[in-house]
Amino acid sequence: MGRKKALHPSHIKRFLELQQSGDLKSALAYAEQLSSQFPESPQAWELYANGLAVLGRLREAAAAMERVVETSPVANPPQWLKLAQYLILGGEAKKAIASLERVVSHQPENVEALAWLSRAYYEMDDTSSGISVSDRALAIDPLHEETLVWRARIQDRLKQHEPALETLGRLLDVAPKRVGVNNHIASLYVKEGDYSNAEKYFNNELELSPDNGRLLCNRFIANHYNPGYSLEDLFYQAVEWDKKFSSTSVVKRASTLLDPEKQLRIGLLSGGFRTHPVGQMILPALNNLKSEECFLVAYSTNQKGDALTGEIKDAVDEWKVVEGLSDEQLDKLIRDDSIDVLIDMNGAGEGSRYGTLVKEPAPLLVKWVGTLINTTGLACMDYLISDHVETPEGVDQFYTEKLIRLPDDYICYRAPDYIPDCGELPVLKNGYITFGCLNNPAKLSPPMLAEWAKLLEEVPNSKLLLRGIQFESQRFCDKLREAFAKHGIGSDRLLLEGGAKHRQFMATYQRIDIALDTWPYSGGLTTCEALVMGVPVVTRVGPTFAGRHSATHLSAVGLDELVAESWDDFIHQAVGLATDLDALSRLRCSLRSRVMASPLCDGPRFASHFYNALRAIWQRHCQGRAPERLNFDKSGNAWFGEQKDNPVEVVKAAADVVNTQVESGDDSQDERFDWELTEPVTVIDNTARLAYHPECSRAVAEKKLAVICFDPANQLEKRANALAFQGDFHHFPYAVLGDGSPRVVYDHGDGSLSTLSRRSILDENKSHIILDGSEEETRINTVALDHIEGIPNLDVLILDELHDTLSILDNGVKAVKNTLAIEVAVVFSTQNHGKLEIGKAIQWMEKHGFRFHSLTKMDYRCHFPEHLEQVEGFASELEWGNALFIPSSDRLDQLSEMENKKLAYVLDVFFGIKDLSFRLLEKMGGQTARKYGIHIGALSPTDSPAFPVKDGHGASFVSCVDDLKCKKVGKKLCVGVPVYNEEKYIRRTIRSLKEQDFEDVSFLISDNCSTDRSLSIVLEEVCGDERFEVFKHEKNIGGYANFEFLFRSTNSEYFMWLGGHDYLSKGYLTRVVSEIEADNSLSMVCGYPFGVVDDGRIETPVEKAVYNFNNDALPEVRYLESVAKISNCTVFHSVFRRRLLRGFEFRKTISADHVLLSHLLWFGGIKQISDVKYIRRYFSSRDQSQSQRISGENKVLERDDFFKYYEDGLRLLYKINESSVKVPFSIMLKNVSEVLDIRFSKKTVSQ
Repeated sequence: MGRKKALHPSHIKRFLELQQSGDLKSALAYAEQLSSQFPESPQAWELYANGLAVLGRLREAAAAMERVVETSPVANPPQWLKLAQYLILGGEAKKAIASLERVVSHQPENVEALAWLSRAYYEMDDTSSGISVSDRALAIDPLHEETLVWRARIQDRLKQHEPALETLGRLLDVAPKRVGVNNHIASLYVKEGDYSNAEKYFNNELELSPDNGRLLCNRFIANHYNPGYSLEDLFYQAVEWDKKFSSTSVVKRASTLLDPEKQLRIGLLSGGFRTHPVGQMILPALNNLKSEECFLVAYSTNQKGDALTGEIKDAVDEWKVVEGLSDEQLDKLIRDDSIDVLIDMNGAGEGSRYGTLVKEPAPLLVKWVGTLINTTGLACMDYLISDHVETPEGVDQFYTEKLIRLPDDYICYRAPDYIPDCGELPVLKNGYITFGCLNNPAKLSPPMLAEWAKLLEEVPNSKLLLRGIQFESQRFCDKLREAFAKHGIGSDRLLLEGGAKHRQFMATYQRIDIALDTWPYSGGLTTCEALVMGVPVVTRVGPTFAGRHSATHLSAVGLDELVAESWDDFIHQAVGLATDLDALSRLRCSLRSRVMASPLCDGPRFASHFYNALRAIWQRHCQGRAPERLNFDKSGNAWFGEQKDNPVEVVKAAADVVNTQVESGDDSQDERFDWELTEPVTVIDNTARLAYHPECSRAVAEKKLAVICFDPANQLEKRANALAFQGDFHHFPYAVLGDGSPRVVYDHGDGSLSTLSRRSILDENKSHIILDGSEEETRINTVALDHIEGIPNLDVLILDELHDTLSILDNGVKAVKNTLAIEVAVVFSTQNHGKLEIGKAIQWMEKHGFRFHSLTKMDYRCHFPEHLEQVEGFASELEWGNALFIPSSDRLDQLSEMENKKLAYVLDVFFGIKDLSFRLLEKMGGQTARKYGIHIGALSPTDSPAFPVKDGHGASFVSCVDDLKCKKVGKKLCVGVPVYNEEKYIRRTIRSLKEQDFEDVSFLISDNCSTDRSLSIVLEEVCGDERFEVFKHEKNIGGYANFEFLFRSTNSEYFMWLGGHDYLSKGYLTRVVSEIEADNSLSMVCGYPFGVVDDGRIETPVEKAVYNFNNDALPEVRYLESVAKISNCTVFHSVFRRRLLRGFEFRKTISADHVLLSHLLWFGGIKQISDVKYIRRYFSSRDQSQSQRISGENKVLERDDFFKYYEDGLRLLYKINESSVKVPFSIMLKNVSEVLDIRFSKKTVSQ
């Protein structure tokens, strides 16, 4: 079936008529039809892209423009530019850069392309490249509007406020009525503390754009800096946005299943998932939320990222960049993700998505960190997470949300890994007190400066250090000096410094004795940083949430006395600190430890309260009750409203994503698994690496682990301090295990120290070299294991390759007598000088009651020459690894119950070893092993052969074929969906079935023991739809066996398979069933084949999947034609007549679907309908081979078996149709064999 390529002018005219009439949806539908009808026409795809873009579907528009570029026969810079524009607007600036550079390479003078390129660099936070590109553009056209807009934004991001104001001034001259310019100027004046000029330009913008929601947000935030506004003023401003922009029509709030015990799906909406106040104040909580209780979906409203972004990605379950999505698209995405609680962390600030929030995309909406300065003012926002200091009793009437008052701080601070030393008290060296403030200089309000001047007068010779990027402006410095001069403070008392990288910025506190907080907008993250640097902060509370940040952080670390309610008290507290240097010095020495041990940095404690708050409001929602304020006391007890005597009982979710409880009349047993260690596992770590294991922090905090860590290079100082405050973690810097005598250590320049005199390493080319004489020598004390006192038992010993392992072991024979696990680094070649060879390691271990279990880490040497060394996957020679040794079989049998449990815990949690852990627990008897087996997915929740199981959403699956209704009750059609690890795509697959209007149908989903969330998603989606049944296999039976299972386990006149990552267009089933019912000559009917690649969104016709067999030909002819032609097997997913497969044998062979299709085509023809689509997902790479997917095993399927399958299938057909066949079997088999031989280059099958 051919596809036309030319697009007629009348088509373009019709599209434009529809768009110009305002019927944008019809215009899009028409363009989509054209792109299907003319798949090779760039014009058709560009119309489709334009139709998508005008509806705000920019990512899809970009994908359509990619098709334009692909199908265009010549280089076309305007198309490249449009593609880049859609990519940037759709939140994919990184991809746009290559397209824009391509335009500029062809058209160096294209100023529009240069302007968009500078914008792309701005979006990617590459300010240096952005400025450079804008320089090029302005050299061509000094008055180019778009270039000036984005140059000003880049300058603003670089904190170059004066140049940005100059650029914006030029822009106003060029385009005085351009929306957004006055707003930007106003925001810059706010950053300089010039509130009157800011007000002037905000008003100018309002005159140009009275319905500008972004302007209202910016002005609302800015007015929190201005002491002229009261709490009441700001409340009325907060609700102004909602009154003006919230929909007057009824909004249908999203709903999910009302199950108080289910795993909560929590959405996190923010542009601050990086080194940013949001990122640094939420990560400890995210890291300590339990996955069985919460499923976290992060929606990032920008594309910027750094190392902290990576940590946040690791902490959440799903990560989605939503920059560029319209409010409607984001609303749909959140609804489609079935989010139970959506937490907004943008507020009115950068990346604000108020337009989405008022559409109410989740059952519960909650405001947390991220421009959390006041109420949001949104009527739709249910709750706001706070604490008792940020929002004291009596302020509830100024919040449109119900307040959740956590017991401690409303955030949990994560100090950076590179935090500098505190240093000694500066006054001891300087002879004068240095006050300091590193808050945003925009917060330096005139009334506050006057009070600071009084303080400087009270403390003779004291100085004030202020730092921020604004102080790089001479004009700004002069303005501040003049402000202090009015109050009698000379410029010699002021130390004004510009910006710096964060590490250097924090080191500034080494020169500050006492930090002063700003008013009426206090410091948040800056206050946490001052405290962790040993610098006390004195604050005067402001009128709003923004004015009480420091107060709550100080309270969390027990420094409530530094929170002042008046300026007199503020000065009194600061003077008191400045005049008692002994107390101030002691406080500086202890403050970091105090902070790290306080609730401000206690991730597990905070996460527990945070989760309890979310679960409590969810339980209330499930009861159909309206939101109500939620208070916690210091013990973690919570109650709603005034019901302090009626505390909330929080229900915990089951340990697994799917709640494996047997449906029966009696109470089912709780299958949650807890290690329940009554004493911690004692570990000696000589590698200084365990501290970075993702489970170490939790294990220490939960008292499951007690660690003694030797760290010769003191690489862990900051990490160790944090762990020590969480629990039993003992850090010994500049010490290492050995024989007890001092040893020379060698610094190899990479941060590691070794007591081996010669170190074998791999150079960049993986060639084996010895470094001698290049190391810097130092002496260090070594500790003999047998001489360490105070350890009742050593459970785990971890040794690396940098020290004399045999010497350590020989001097620790007594210490390891009852040890449960020893991990040592070993090499597999005697050429690795000084390192422990695997044979010697095994010999020592066996002599002392241990046996080798496994290699927990391996590294291979590659023998390719230098220029090929980077090719991955080809290194073949096992060079070194970490060997794990456990007690010998005799010792293993004699372990106590607690030793069994400890070893099982260590093997599971730290080495990922499940089978032996299960065996050890099994020895203990009782239910422990069974619960563990269910926890890891190795056992079913019951011993019964058939058990309907409920997940957290109420739908059920079965594991016994006899329980399937679709096998007993015949329908016109049954659709079988085989599923294995399809969590990324299965939701769309199921929804395409739910949208079908065909009624006489049953849908059977067969989960092939997926190891991801596929089953949970399926159960969530099918809940309440009686057409669906879900079956779960106890083990992976292989893909093709799952296809057969679906066919054999159903009863219907017609049948089809739908791939677990494929989907159907609306009306598909009605259309294809009506077609096959109307024509008895057909054995199969399929929609037109379309394809999407990986996570793509554009559906492209797949011409090679279209077949035009002669339906009127002899069965033998049609059969042979199918053997010769079929390559793309989308038609395998046709609706076909079930009776035609009677007697057919399903076999696990390569390309088995070819045999089945040929069999069906023997009995009739195939029809592919062009007005409905079967959309098949293609993958650029797969984790498993085709043989592995088919068989479910790690084996290769031979092509000869496929030939034999064809031969046997043909014999069956001849046997069934013996009286009607025209071509003798021997000739037919010979013809089939020859075709297969040609197609697959293999020997022919035997007769």
